[in-house]
Amino acid sequence: MQSNIPFMALESHPAHLGFASLQTEIEQVLNIRIELCHQWNHRGSDLLHPDRCLKIVQQFAAQIQVKNLTCAGSMLIKYWAVPLLYPYFYSVLLNKPHMPWALDKVVLDLNASWAWDRVLKLNLDAEFEQNMQSPPSDPVAFFQIIFSDLNEVFEVLGRVAKVPKILLWENTALRILQFYDLMARRQISAECLARIKAQRASLQMLYADDFGLAKNPFKQLFDAWSNRQQCYQRQKCCFYFQLPEAAHDYCKNCPLQQRSKLREKHQCKHL
Repeated sequence: MQSNIPFMALESHPAHLGFASLQTEIEQVLNIRIELCHQWNHRGSDLLHPDRCLKIVQQFAAQIQVKNLTCAGSMLIKYWAVPLLYPYFYSVLLNKPHMPWALDKVVLDLNASWAWDRVLKLNLDAEFEQNMQSPPSDPVAFFQIIFSDLNEVFEVLGRVAKVPKILLWENTALRILQFYDLMARRQISAECLARIKAQRASLQMLYADDFGLAKNPFKQLFDAWSNRQQCYQRQKCCFYFQLPEAAHDYCKNCPLQQRSKLREKHQCKHL
């Protein structure tokens, strides 16, 4: 997913941001629109219930025109991780007040016009909207709260859509590392660059148990950075190639693409 994110000088706003100010800044800096809605059919917390989770995945599969629920489950997280997580990681990185974290406030209605990678719909009451949280003293501890909730979602989604949890976490970790890379390329202070380095390092040092995996997905991706291709080499295919828009082409960091190239290299030319 490529988006042209407009330039904006960072850390130029007052330290204390209300929800409306954060909403505007997130759209200007990250090209992510946070919409408030007061009617909904599905919430983020519905992904914790197998029957509701299945319905959401089936609807999403129909929307992206794939028959394979494994592909739909993987794409759901690959797309959703951007609007769901970037506003929180942005606020923490820039040391700004952030929205309270609550899956039951996230709306997952699948109207056809919803750009999944650039829109976050929230069902907030006035009290919740005004209750912005102070920047956490320990950013990674706050991230672990988010990861704990995501781990519960991935347990259910993995069973319902038959998606390996390692793939769901790799999708998520990749998006977060891409967020830090995006921010590092912007006009930010030396202090903010230092926070990027520190937060990335801390994420790589988390225990694999924090993700319910044998290995830390952040460390795996970080260790698999390719200078030649300028991307993180994945361990698992995300199944993007099954989408009509992909035309059966693999992502440049897909392990299946590397295997395909290897087969072509060693294919006999004299048949």
